[in-house]
Amino acid sequence: MHRGRIRALGSAAELRRDLAERRGADTLPTLEDVFRDVAGSGLDDHSAAGFRDVRSTRRTARRVG
Repeated sequence: MHRGRIRALGSAAELRRDLAERRGADTLPTLEDVFRDVAGSGLDDHSAAGFRDVRSTRRTARRVG
């Protein structure tokens, strides 16, 4: 899943094999490689605005209780 949508189905091994075949690679890619391929971005590709929104929401939640 990525952003609430199912982007790929299969076991971890199947997803790794499929990516290796598509890339023509001799070695299996990591699960992070699979994630980056399926999602089109990595875990560290967040915008600064997204973090500000989270921080603001958490502050409000602490204040309200």
